[in-house]
Amino acid sequence: MKKKIWIVIVVILIFIIGFMAYRTYSQKENSNEAVEMVSKAEKIEICEYTTNELVASYESKEEIQNVINQLEMEHWEIGGASDEDTKQYIMRMYQEPTKQVLENPSSEMEEVANIVIYSSGEYVDFNTAGLEIPFKTNKNIIDIFK
Repeated sequence: MKKKIWIVIVVILIFIIGFMAYRTYSQKENSNEAVEMVSKAEKIEICEYTTNELVASYESKEEIQNVINQLEMEHWEIGGASDEDTKQYIMRMYQEPTKQVLENPSSEMEEVANIVIYSSGEYVDFNTAGLEIPFKTNKNIIDIFK
């Protein structure tokens, strides 16, 4: 009887450790995908969320890389904002459209991702290809563009 209890305890512990390892890996994967998507941006615009008024725009590779470095996305963790924290800014990332052989070339950039920044500056929603991932940042990212 004691042997069965120990087996059940060991199985439960293995399950818990496996789940924790998967969750940690999944968070890193989501953060890495977000970093990769943002690093491909050829233009970044930051606008007021409600009025869509332009706050800042970055078009040179150096400016974009500087913004990406300051975001420190590799330190973000999965986590959603509280109900009191309101959406304040939206950071839009643009790229040149993928050229198709028989398609008319367009010079307009396409929005490939955006980051909704909450008023605390410590929570964001990363949106790309119909997928929304809530993150808790490691600092107030509003300070980057103010």
